Amino acid sequence: VQGIIMALSIIDQEAVAKQLGLTDPDKERFKAICDAVHALVEAWVPTTQHDSAAVKLGAEMLAARLWRRRQSSTGVETLGDIGTIYVARYDPDIAQLLGIGSYAPPSVG
Repeated sequence: VQGIIMALSIIDQEAVAKQLGLTDPDKERFKAICDAVHALVEAWVPTTQHDSAAVKLGAEMLAARLWRRRQSSTGVETLGDIGTIYVARYDPDIAQLLGIGSYAPPSVG
């Protein structure tokens, strides 16, 4: 994808665009989503793990899900023969990669 405004270092916008099959996304909106994911991951994940492959992949997957979600404010992705298909509200794969939710390491205090 040519001309994407680069976001911060935890997330690779090019990888997200490739995963989504985007050739010409709304660059400002795409950057805003990637920057928001970066800020969330920065707050959720210890700094020492920001460069891990799992955290980077989790951040890319979360950005891709949010990009898809932007067109479905009610969470409905499509209506098909088998019924309504929703954008997932919770993705255990992303939680596991980022070490959040039930996958967060135990902590005291």
